Amino acid sequence: MNNIYNRYIWLLHTVYQERKVTFERLCDIWKHHFLYNGKPLSLRTFHHHRKMIEENFDIVIACNRKDYTYYIQNLDEILGDSCRNWLFTSRIIDVALKSSPCLFHRVVLPDMSGGIEYLPDISECISDGHELYIFYTNDKGNEVEGRFRPEGLKLFHNRWYLLGYRNGSEFCAVPLDALTRIYLSGNRFQTDCRFQTLLVLGLQPDSSRKRLH
Repeated sequence: MNNIYNRYIWLLHTVYQERKVTFERLCDIWKHHFLYNGKPLSLRTFHHHRKMIEENFDIVIACNRKDYTYYIQNLDEILGDSCRNWLFTSRIIDVALKSSPCLFHRVVLPDMSGGIEYLPDISECISDGHELYIFYTNDKGNEVEGRFRPEGLKLFHNRWYLLGYRNGSEFCAVPLDALTRIYLSGNRFQTDCRFQTLLVLGLQPDSSRKRLH
């Protein structure tokens, strides 16, 4: 399964890198890739990979019938969305590093792991409109608690922030690495339709914005 996933990412990266590529060119590139196992890339496998990529990643590898070249149809949409662009780039980096194990000791990346254990539960609450009751450590080192209506997440200066409303009205940004516990409050809420607009306007969790304290 892992090799299949890596093949999907290889195909994505190759089509992205080439911008426009024929199936014959893909077959030639495949023969020189570290995943190549002696079996040529069949047309049936290629189309199956295209289908799986669209279903799993929402990325469309389309065919230009004029010259039978393949390209990423919704590339502008992906690159224009910060979250999808980050995921797209991360997948490519993942396979690039796996292509040469020695690179793991030659690449230095920032640590963004603080608080990520809360990401699955928080993401689900944002999607389903569940209010949270959170415990966190404030800037003074004191543990405090409060009701929180989660609206989104932001990665800022290599630190994840939970964005939303304290007690239903005050907009706040809470660093995930400051959280100590989170629970469902039992309340539901309607997502703020203005929230995406706030992100587009460049709202950032910095000193000019309110945080929980």
